[in-house]
Amino acid sequence: MAFFLPRVNMFLGAPLIHGGVYPDGVVRLFKKGKGVQPADNVHEQIMVDGAIGWLENDLLHWDSPTLGRYFSRLNRYTDLNASSYAKQKLSKNILSILRYLILLPLKAFLLRYIRHKGFLDGFRGLLWALFSASHYPISYLKYIIKFK
Repeated sequence: MAFFLPRVNMFLGAPLIHGGVYPDGVVRLFKKGKGVQPADNVHEQIMVDGAIGWLENDLLHWDSPTLGRYFSRLNRYTDLNASSYAKQKLSKNILSILRYLILLPLKAFLLRYIRHKGFLDGFRGLLWALFSASHYPISYLKYIIKFK
């Protein structure tokens, strides 16, 4: 009823192949009436009623051709995360602060850079891992400041 497309994320002019971002399978083709976009957040998948196959050729995703574009998107996504934290009424105690400012970013970095071999993408892989890990503390700090 639908197909995943293997998406290649282009970051600063070149593909990211490692770091857990390839193939970044996204449903982009589905039979009319069989797919629904939940509209909960920006990175959700289309829900499909039926079997989903995989296509062979990559979809090039030019989401971050420059650092300026990346940081603009990071700002928007961390705003959405902060709002989500507010809806969840996330705790603001010392354990949560440690979790979101240290533990989760460290885990995200190590997963992307070491476990998923982001280092094989060179300097861009390092930047991707660092910037991806920064979503947790930035989102949490926005939550603490904006939603008192």
